[in-house]
Amino acid sequence: NDTFYYKDVIALLNHNSITINSKKIVQTLLQNNHIFITKKQLVAFADTQTNIEQQIINLLFSDWKNSNQTIHTCIELLEKLIQKTKVTIEKEYLHRFLNLFQQLDNLNKEYQYITTLDSLIQIYKQILSTETLSFKGEALAGLQIMGMLETRVLDFETVIITSVNEGFLPGGKANNSFIPFDVKREVGLPTYHEKDAIFSYHFYHLLQRTKTIYLLYNTETDDFGSGEQSRFITQLEILQDKLPNHKLRKTIVSPKVKTEEIEQKNIPKTEKILKILREQAEKGFSPTVLTNYIYNPIAFYKQKVLKIKQLNEIEETIAANTLGTVIHNTLEYFYKPYKGKFIIEKDVLEMKKNIAKEVHKFFLKEFKNGDLTKGKNLLIFEIAKQFVRNFLQREIQEIKKGKQLKILDIEVNLKTTIMVEGIKFPIVLKGQADRIDELDGVLRIIDYKTGLVKQTDLNIKNWEDIGTNHKNHKIFQVLLYAYIYAKMNKITFAKKIESGVISFKNLKAGFLKVNKTTIGEEAMQKFENELKNLIAEIFNPEIPFIENENLPY
Repeated sequence: NDTFYYKDVIALLNHNSITINSKKIVQTLLQNNHIFITKKQLVAFADTQTNIEQQIINLLFSDWKNSNQTIHTCIELLEKLIQKTKVTIEKEYLHRFLNLFQQLDNLNKEYQYITTLDSLIQIYKQILSTETLSFKGEALAGLQIMGMLETRVLDFETVIITSVNEGFLPGGKANNSFIPFDVKREVGLPTYHEKDAIFSYHFYHLLQRTKTIYLLYNTETDDFGSGEQSRFITQLEILQDKLPNHKLRKTIVSPKVKTEEIEQKNIPKTEKILKILREQAEKGFSPTVLTNYIYNPIAFYKQKVLKIKQLNEIEETIAANTLGTVIHNTLEYFYKPYKGKFIIEKDVLEMKKNIAKEVHKFFLKEFKNGDLTKGKNLLIFEIAKQFVRNFLQREIQEIKKGKQLKILDIEVNLKTTIMVEGIKFPIVLKGQADRIDELDGVLRIIDYKTGLVKQTDLNIKNWEDIGTNHKNHKIFQVLLYAYIYAKMNKITFAKKIESGVISFKNLKAGFLKVNKTTIGEEAMQKFENELKNLIAEIFNPEIPFIENENLPY
């Protein structure tokens, strides 16, 4: 539909020869999540560029319908790039390409044999393979870079010949000719045999009066060669006894591989770092931030001290976090009107009627310019609807059993302050609980998870592990929500309080509670102690940020 794929657009705009400022275009593509983009949009995004840059964009993304149009567009494009480029060597390259396209244009005007883009590409590649770019230097000073044929009748004291591999010197059977070998031999035209003989003559002529000569060849077998030395070197080795005035020395040179032990990253806490941490404490620590520290203090340091943000990328396929956001937003929209009320079956049935409409609305908001009509995105879209449908059906089943369900709050922002021994200022704790309700009089603090969570993920025996082992991050999160909510509302844990997770991939398990029970005063006291120990460690100037040695990578 006359659109371009964003990766192709970015790759083209970032090409070394396309010397335009593409930063604004790339940023706009990222911000609006444009997977496919039209030429009109590209020009609009580049409206602050210079006139010549707009012309380059117009030429790059114009319709290249036939071979003639393509050749003329390339000529015009190269002329603009030459006009804009300031680097001399780049201009040399571009001039050679311009000559090549002008040659193609002249050929096509005379013979008109290039009729399709495929044939144009084939002939272009054929001509390109024969093109060379000569570099000129001062003939009487410094190092001279020359081709073999340029060395004719010249004598040097020192010669360095690179790529003395079979297939490079001599060139082998590579042939830049449309005339077959047999036809050449039949009519007496020179073949690669004669070419090899010429190279052999020049090679031995170079050796004749040179005092020192270095012949370099690559012993590695790769895409650039077989790793075999040239037959010329083999001839020299065989004739060594017959050339008493020449000394031949062979050395294999390779880089030394050093093995070094990788030390754990260790960043001491300076006064400046402690000041930044205090500022962060005033803004608030969330469960995610604290569990990030437990997982890897260096990651915490990068995120909260250095303020390194996650790389923003275009989202082609709906990401897991986008799916989670859509489901959270849909359920928030459904349940918000019932805040402070008891839910009845009729209410949930009303919600079920609007699942498709609301899920689609929130996908359009989160997954900007994304295509939900096919492929993986369509499957994920259907999964989101099914997740919400299953969740609401489960609610109906609970109500049908005669249970009293009261919604206290939805997507509630939690915030409190605590004092920690050894830290002179208050620490702000914050978070966002997905849902707080009462089921048959029991207060529940619920966190939705679109991934798979099992009861074993919420069981803990050794409370000391909660502030040191990242595997307990789900328990840490829901207990911190319960802790903050209780402090905000001055609730004691003598009252029945449950905190846990509803996993959309494990709905049959229902509401998964920490240790399958209500939170008691003793459990919350243990959690508070570990929480304060963790915060004290973060602010302890004697304990540096040390990289976790058990990271999976």
